[in-house]
Amino acid sequence: MSFYVARTCTEVGAGAASISRSLDCFRDRPAYVLLGDPGSGKSTAFQKEQAALGDAAVYVSARDFITLSVASYPEWRGHTLFIDGLDEMRAGTTDMRSSLDEVRGRLDQLGCRSFRISCREADWLGANDLRSLQAVSPESQVVVLRLDALNDDDIAELLSEHLVLDDAQKFIVQAEQSGLSGLLGNPQTLKLLVDAVTHRGEWPDSRLEIFEMACRQMVAEQNEEHRIGDGVSPEDDVLDAAGYLCALHLIADVPGFLAASNVDCHSLVSVHSLAELPTLLSREGVERALKTRLFTVSGEHGHAPAHRHLAEFLAGHYLAKLIGDGLPASRVVALLSRPTDGRVVTALRGLSAWLAAYSPNARGHLIDADPVGVGLSGDIGSFSPDEKKCLLGSLTRFAAFGPLLGHEQSDGRVDDYRDTTAWAFRSLISTDTAAVVRDLLVDLDPSNNKQRVLQFVLIVLGVVESSSLQMLVNLESHTEAIARNSKCSSYTRRLALDVYLRVVVERDSKARSALRLLSDIHTRAVSDPDDDLRGTLLQCLYPACLPPSDIWT
Repeated sequence: MSFYVARTCTEVGAGAASISRSLDCFRDRPAYVLLGDPGSGKSTAFQKEQAALGDAAVYVSARDFITLSVASYPEWRGHTLFIDGLDEMRAGTTDMRSSLDEVRGRLDQLGCRSFRISCREADWLGANDLRSLQAVSPESQVVVLRLDALNDDDIAELLSEHLVLDDAQKFIVQAEQSGLSGLLGNPQTLKLLVDAVTHRGEWPDSRLEIFEMACRQMVAEQNEEHRIGDGVSPEDDVLDAAGYLCALHLIADVPGFLAASNVDCHSLVSVHSLAELPTLLSREGVERALKTRLFTVSGEHGHAPAHRHLAEFLAGHYLAKLIGDGLPASRVVALLSRPTDGRVVTALRGLSAWLAAYSPNARGHLIDADPVGVGLSGDIGSFSPDEKKCLLGSLTRFAAFGPLLGHEQSDGRVDDYRDTTAWAFRSLISTDTAAVVRDLLVDLDPSNNKQRVLQFVLIVLGVVESSSLQMLVNLESHTEAIARNSKCSSYTRRLALDVYLRVVVERDSKARSALRLLSDIHTRAVSDPDDDLRGTLLQCLYPACLPPSDIWT
């Protein structure tokens, strides 16, 4: 999708005062960090903002900003710098702070008065990173922004580039009915979904299938163009070769590849210098891979993966094949993990998530090493019931070390729990895991780590498909008990009430329960200091079950 819609963002940590605003509203700020998911459009937003500022601004990748000589780029001085891709600089580092320290050192060297930095949200270290940047920002002013997901109008506008309006609306409805609506708010996954559906004429069943269909389509297009006279490599060979190159790109931090053997570029790796290819691959397949839309031109002669999101998927799929052919899974996982604590290196979380999606042998290791990343960046739909139970257990243990996602607020709310976060984990909730979920809801320990797990489970319960609601009926009493429990945070109680009102299917029963809770709040038998519960209940009951006359008397 070449068409662009103006993006909005929300200030992280602003609490109730935080509202969605156009990114251009922050042009007068001396410094900000733009966070977002893979494929959310951070780079495009930066390029558009830099272009809008013209000669007063410069766009540069974080890698180039750190690596290249300041003396060779005098335009870096005295201009607003858009430094893109901090997360990509954290690949392979044992100390995740070192890349940001290098950026800070360069900013200090330049005496930079105005800068913007983009970073994957999962790779942002929250308050620690913020404090580090404040030390080099004018008057210590740094705003942290989250790029908002595409809204309904944005989605329809982007879809209209490929589809007529009626078809665009039908597409959105079909995505919702297929349980794939969570992918529409991300420009990259929206494009992949459109490509998969329009070229194959059928709807995929999962996020994994979307990526697989899209990658195959990109390879098929190139094969069609070269079908005559060239001797085309089978599609799977090209995908395997692409996965191999992407694995080198991500794990070995190779910036790009050269297809020609007679070109000298010290920063790129010639595919002809790869002396001994793995058994799965052919030389022809490697050369073909670079010519597909899976790769894009990098510099004058080089090729690099078209998007990091796709590179992670292809690399994970390729490594899973190696494990299937006998390579020990523990050896591969060790390659992706920090030696100090066994956690997955932050910049490799996307790759490891897709490896977990494809490789049952690696899955157990990665569930322990990065339970959040496994769900957030990959696809857990194919996990067995036992694996889903293990994932819930690992998430519970992980919560003891801090917020599962995002930046925790004083009211116990975690900023990063959004619809897309919940959507990624929704297949965790099933008949097979209902007992584990119930046990988590029963444990009302007010400690921070228990509240984190409770909030996470409640938000995921809130997006379970309507067809699965019947299996949640046994959770009615537990979610109501949480909503009534004053020891839980207001945020947790509101989440519990939302889930309770959703799982109580029978209308009269729901109305009676809601009225009873509202009465208990009115008599102060149940506390509701922020009126959060009261507001939710009134929205549910008014006016069908609670007429205006009952409210104003």
